[in-house]
Amino acid sequence: MDATPGNYRINVAPILNLTPDLFASALPVSLQNAYVKSIRFGAADVLNTGLRLDRPPDALLEIVIGTNPGMIVGNVIDPNGKAIPDASVVILPETRQRIDFFRAVTSDPSGRFELERVPPGDYKIFAWTEIDRDAWFDSEFMRECESRGTRLHISEGTQTNVSATVIPAP
Repeated sequence: MDATPGNYRINVAPILNLTPDLFASALPVSLQNAYVKSIRFGAADVLNTGLRLDRPPDALLEIVIGTNPGMIVGNVIDPNGKAIPDASVVILPETRQRIDFFRAVTSDPSGRFELERVPPGDYKIFAWTEIDRDAWFDSEFMRECESRGTRLHISEGTQTNVSATVIPAP
């Protein structure tokens, strides 16, 4: 690999730069469940931290693609257990730099939701009835809500069932 000294972010196009909604139309069928599991440069994780080169590279760049994501199925409820329709349901990965792992859907009239093609890992799930679109990308806003999310672990090829309690409007 020829590269000059500097800081780099590795992109695996189109997998790392497509939202999950665009996968079906932008990727061949064989890659529609694809996600980047890891990118390593020698012993260093460069997917989450980036790559810093101080001299010509002396290691291989290894990119691992996963194709067996999980799925989350659930319902949104209020604190009394009543189903909440039309709620924004969001999962955020524990490693927040992985915005390609952020997912959002709206609960149906019965309060149910499905999140497909969820890469394995640790997440928190949140639900709101009133929230500005994409507010979950604002770290300050999320800092106020963080303790109200429910932790989830998604394993390869599994379906996780969850009830998400709606968070009152800020």
